[in-house]
Amino acid sequence: MIVLERYYPGTGPVAVATAGGLLHAHSPLADAFRHRLAAESKRARLVSNPVDLALGALQLAAQRE
Repeated sequence: MIVLERYYPGTGPVAVATAGGLLHAHSPLADAFRHRLAAESKRARLVSNPVDLALGALQLAAQRE
């Protein structure tokens, strides 16, 4: 979770979203990801609502300018 700390400094929670069919809510891979995320970072908060990839990328790009 070094990337999380590098790009989101501070102590507040950081929303983490997943995308793609391999990480659907009840897959074994998603379960492993959730457990690893919780173990690696106390700040990461996995959000369950779907994220449109193109809109998410656009929002990130707008924030960087």
